[in-house]
Parts: sequence; structure tokens; C-alpha cells
Amino acid sequence: MALRGEELESLRAANAGLQQELEVLRGVLALVKEDLHVKDEQIEHLYHSFLASKEHKRQEQERRELQWQAKMDRLHLELDAQKRAAATSRGRPDASQSKTTDRIRDAEWQALYRERHVIERNRSTGKAVITTLNGHTGTVTCLQFHDKTLVSGSDDGSMMLWSLSPREDDSTPGGSIASPVCALMQQHHRQRRNVEKRHSFYGHGGPIWALHFDDDALLFSGSYDKTVKIWELWSGKCLRTLRGHAGWVSSLDSHGDVIASSSWDSCIMLWDKRTGALLRTLHDTPANPIYALKWDRCRGVFVVGCRRFGVQLWDVETGQKRAEFIGHDANNQVNAIKACGDRIVSGGSDSTVKIWDRRQTASVSTLSAHRGAVMCVDYDNDHHVVSGSYDSTIKLWDLRAPTAPLSSLEGHSSAVFSLQMDACKVISGSADTTIKIFGF
Repeated sequence: MALRGEELESLRAANAGLQQELEVLRGVLALVKEDLHVKDEQIEHLYHSFLASKEHKRQEQERRELQWQAKMDRLHLELDAQKRAAATSRGRPDASQSKTTDRIRDAEWQALYRERHVIERNRSTGKAVITTLNGHTGTVTCLQFHDKTLVSGSDDGSMMLWSLSPREDDSTPGGSIASPVCALMQQHHRQRRNVEKRHSFYGHGGPIWALHFDDDALLFSGSYDKTVKIWELWSGKCLRTLRGHAGWVSSLDSHGDVIASSSWDSCIMLWDKRTGALLRTLHDTPANPIYALKWDRCRGVFVVGCRRFGVQLWDVETGQKRAEFIGHDANNQVNAIKACGDRIVSGGSDSTVKIWDRRQTASVSTLSAHRGAVMCVDYDNDHHVVSGSYDSTIKLWDLRAPTAPLSSLEGHSSAVFSLQMDACKVISGSADTTIKIFGF
């Protein structure tokens, strides 16, 4: 039966509505397909980025291993040259002696290479054997070590002398002094042995904020009491007290017979360590306390870190300011300095470590990972930097890949105020009153 006109119109209208809904659904489907395609591309991009990052890390590890191999090869060549020179001076050894010497030499260098490889791997991963030294009752504000000798200073007003290796370990079982190669091989193990406290130094009328000892076994200390004291390192005897600063003494360094001290009074003072005489005073801008000072002996400059004017270079001879490096936030406050060659490393209250090139006015790299003011830094004159912070952590950095720390050392329960590193360990002092040795 034929449809009536009204019914036909109604069906046509319904059909048109369905056509519109179908078009909408087709549009939605197209959008979904496009979105899925975009997400596929994003996933593929992330996947390739992950593979590229993984490949970069693998190549970086291979490059480091090749560098260590090259270093070992150079050392091997140097040892060969020394052996040949020694053999020439003593006369030609017989064949059996030569073979035995070669076997011993090869075993020594294989052991040394394995040792250095383990140290580098542990440094990269932050894996360390921790030794804790207790003795101070206040914040360990400063420390310095060299070979087996460590000196620490605290805001409890004391300094302490420590031996990093008991005396009976200083020689080989037969009683003879260990060879340079054996000494290198044993170096990593020494810091794991018991540390012996030798004696304490008392005499300042306030917290110790700076110390430095030199090759003449003289120890210099700077205090909140505004004085510098000179001590016999091994006996603990105070030889003289140097007065002149109008603010607390924040940092010390020395060269030859001259001591350099910096202070919150915005001055650098030069002293004769033999007589205690004040030789010269360098005046910075008033109300700009100097927090850190390093004497660059090769270039004849003082590198200083200040409260308000960042990093500065001062000419030792003329007493004039050569350069100023501004870049830290938090009012440009610089708490710690390390300098070598054209490179300067600074730690600031803005929680960053900055790397500067003396030939430029801006920092060439900023190391960001700490969550508190950076109070101390050290630099191995190659590509490793270590930093300690109010966030209680120590960060190890590789300047060849500065975007993130190489590893993080944790163990202190409060702010890290002082540290120093060498090839196989980091020693740090903290507001938790302890000294920690992180041995790799």
C-alpha cells in the first residue's frame, strides 16, 4: 500500500537525521584515528629517544674505559722506562731475573688497573664504604687532608689531627718502604682501615672557620675570634697569634713563607709565617664579606668568593681587582671556591655549582641538583667535581656530562660544610658533628 504524503515526509526527515549522525560519527572516528596516529608517533619518538639515551650511556662508559686504558698504558710505559734506567745503572740482569721482574711488573699493573676500574665504577654509581669519625661536639666547618694526614676544625673551637693509616701499615711486611706502584695499589684499601686520632688543638676564643697546613708541618687556623694562629702540626703547640682582622676569619691559604687570610671585614691580609708580621692588606668593597679564598700561585692571583659580588680575581702583586664573575642568584653569594688553570668552580647560596672560564665573563656551565645552599666544592683538575650542601648530600659531577650528577653520596644527617676528594675517596664534615670518609 502506498505511503501517505505525511508518512513519507516523516521518513525522509528521520533519514536525514540519521545521515547527520552518521557524518558526526565519521568525524569522531577520523579524529580518534588521527589522535591514535599522533600517539603512535609520540610513543615511537620516546622509544627511539630511550634507545639513543641508552646508546649514549653505553658509548660514554666505553669512552671512560678507553681513557683509563690509555692512562694505564702511559703509566706502563713510564714504568718500563724507569726499569730500563735502573737496569742500566746496575748492570744487565740475567734472563731469569728479567722474566721474574716482568711477571711481577705485569701482575702489579693488572692489579692496579683492576683497582682503578673498580674505583671509577663505584664513583659513578655512588657505591662507597663509609667510615665515620666522631670527636667534635659542633659543626665540622673545615678540613684538609694530604696522604695519611687529616686535620679537621669545628665551631666547638677545636681542631683535631687524624692519621688515615696506622703507622704499622706505612711499610711493607718486610719492613721496607713500599714501592710507588705498591703504594698506588694499596691506596684504595688504606682509607678502609682504622683511623687514629693523634691529638687536639685548643686556643681560639670562638668557632674555627678555616684551616690550612703546609709542607713545613705548620698548621694555620682562622676563627670567629678574628685571629689567625700558627701551630706546630705534630706537637699541637701554638707558635704565635696574628691579630689584625676586624671580622671573623673565613678562609686561609699559603705560598712559601706567606699566609693569606680572608675575613668578614672584606679584607685579605698577607702575613709572614716565620715572624707573624703583617705584610700587606687588600681592601674589597665595604660590607662585602669574603667567604672563600684560593691562592692561584701559577697566575699570581687570589680567587675569592664573596657575599654580594660573586667570584673575584685579585692580583697578588698590585693588590688590584682584575675581574669579577657575576652569575649566582641569591644576591650572588658565593660560599666556596676551587680554581685550577682557566677553570674556576664556585658553590653558591642559590643551590648551584657554577663552572667559569677566566677568559669569559659568564659561567660556562651550571650544575643543578642540590636543594640547599652549596657550602663546599672540590675539583680534581680534570673533569670531576664534588659538592656538599645544606641538603645533607654530596654530589659527584662529571664535567663532560654536566646536566645531572654522576652520583650522590648520602650518610650525613645535616648540612655538609666541608669536603675534599682525591682519586679514591671523599672526606666530608657536617653540622651533624661527624667526619665521614667515603671510600670508593
